[in-house]
Amino acid sequence: MIEDRRARRLLIIGIDGGTFRVLDPAMKSGWMPRLAKIKESGVHGILKSTLPAITPAAWAAFQTGLLPGRTGVYNFADWDEKSRRVVPVSSASLDNTVWEVAGSHGLKVGAVNVPLTYPPKKVNGVIISGLLTPSLDSSFTHPPEFREELLREIPDYHIFNMENIKEDWARLDYDHLLDHLVHAIDIRAKAARLLMDTEQPSLVMVHFQATDVLQHALWADLDSEHPAYRKERRDIMFDKFFRSLDDKIAELIEAFEACSPEPTAVMVVSDHGFQAHRKRFNLRWWLEREGFLVKNVRVDKPSAIVSIVKFLDVFNLRRVLFSEKMRTEVGSAIHRLEGVAHEIDFGKSSAISFGRSNEGFIFLLERNEPRREKVEQNLIEMLSEIRDPETGDLVVKKVHRKSDIFEGEYFDRMPDLVVEPEGPCSITGNPEPGNELFVEAEPGEDFHAGRHHPDGIFMAQGHGIATGPRNDASIVDVAPTLYHYLGLSVPDDLDGCLRKEWFTDEFLADNPPTFTQTVKKDARNGRGEVYSEDEEEAIKKRLKDLGYL
Repeated sequence: MIEDRRARRLLIIGIDGGTFRVLDPAMKSGWMPRLAKIKESGVHGILKSTLPAITPAAWAAFQTGLLPGRTGVYNFADWDEKSRRVVPVSSASLDNTVWEVAGSHGLKVGAVNVPLTYPPKKVNGVIISGLLTPSLDSSFTHPPEFREELLREIPDYHIFNMENIKEDWARLDYDHLLDHLVHAIDIRAKAARLLMDTEQPSLVMVHFQATDVLQHALWADLDSEHPAYRKERRDIMFDKFFRSLDDKIAELIEAFEACSPEPTAVMVVSDHGFQAHRKRFNLRWWLEREGFLVKNVRVDKPSAIVSIVKFLDVFNLRRVLFSEKMRTEVGSAIHRLEGVAHEIDFGKSSAISFGRSNEGFIFLLERNEPRREKVEQNLIEMLSEIRDPETGDLVVKKVHRKSDIFEGEYFDRMPDLVVEPEGPCSITGNPEPGNELFVEAEPGEDFHAGRHHPDGIFMAQGHGIATGPRNDASIVDVAPTLYHYLGLSVPDDLDGCLRKEWFTDEFLADNPPTFTQTVKKDARNGRGEVYSEDEEEAIKKRLKDLGYL
């Protein structure tokens, strides 16, 4: 007998930066028995990230089943050519997220701490937004009134709070650092439990950002092949952090299954993996050295208006003395006076870069088409030949043209070149102090001791789920696959594929896939205008503290 296609429920656990290079040893050593059970009794494999393999791009792809050219999200921020500013991205450019689609079919949904869910979408359920949320003072939940209930039940709830993390990391105080990150895991799980009790959702996800932070900061002690590896330090992290993560996963599964007698499954996914980070290649300085970028030498100190406004900001007087409209106008003036446009001679420059995570992003400033093509070709050839002066190894794996990796509504917003690093090197497109072309990423000195790797993970276990390892999948495959599991038609214009091999033959026989034609929408201008000036600056500061900007 064919079962009710809509009487199924799915819990998704998001482990940011999750990699089998760390999780397999933790599972095999007994620190993560619940995760091991999911892997052993269900399907598992590599989940390929987006290119670039970076948190916002990947989680945007996860939520939509679309690649960056169709979400408008390739980095934590975007280059706004008109204002010549770097602007944080938001959920405003994401159409038809899994939360909206499932909710529109009458299913209750919930999402806790998922990156790029701010501002929260209006859905049939609850969203508690995650990374790139300005602060707890913002309207970071849908419905808005759920914010008060959340903070009343979990008064110490926070959103991506980096307080004390860098200080603890710098002195390698494992106890304080791990306590902070374990607490972050705990409040995410509490929020998810509250949401489950309130909504009894058919689709719910809780995302753990703490794994990404931990691996960036302490990768040397998680990677047995790293020269600075210390097994005793790894075991401390396994015991305090990964054991706690596994405990919370077990609690969430038990709570989700208790909400309803309907068949359930659990899925574990990550946005990317991790690897060692040994050196930064200073792309911004290289562009300047090679004459592609020319600094504005006429500027040697901030103007009087900049100094005055900064003085007001010390005492938070800009907000008190100026109206919202005036603050916006003053902010725009400050950006023009001391921002990127203040530092660079755009009349003489042919290329600009930014970004400080993995890949480097280059925007071409030359408008004359023949000269532009020549600049592009020169950049590709020159960057492809750069070698590490110590090892002789190539630094750049590939320089991708925009047309080779992006397509879709947001094509024009994508960087003209994406510089993909090779091995343990990263590409730094932001201005850096000094003029060293290569900078060592020393553990204990560089917060990013680990960098992203394109190989993430997937696991799934439960009703209708097959068993055993599976071929590599892509993060854009998750949306169409979860639609099918929940008994929904799969939109036919997604970039991802329905992973039928994740299901048992019996499930597929009782639930043959159905597809629906979708209407493509024009690209929205989903840039930073969803943020006020103060919110935008708060987000930028938070990302700069982590080294993303």
